[in-house]
Amino acid sequence: MIHLAIFASGNGTNAENIIRYFSGHSLIGVALVISNKPDAYVLQRAKHHHINTAVMASCAFPGIFVP
Repeated sequence: MIHLAIFASGNGTNAENIIRYFSGHSLIGVALVISNKPDAYVLQRAKHHHINTAVMASCAFPGIFVP
């Protein structure tokens, strides 16, 4: 199986659409949602779908998160 990680820092509508799209897929699934903001609503959306979440400082991923 291919496990996807989604990097997000906001509301999470796009992330939730990706999670829904791959739910039930036999070969691909979203395994993790990572945010640089501990209060980003995307983390709640991921938890609602039983997706693991993590919060990491932006400096851990230079060039990925835009301040």
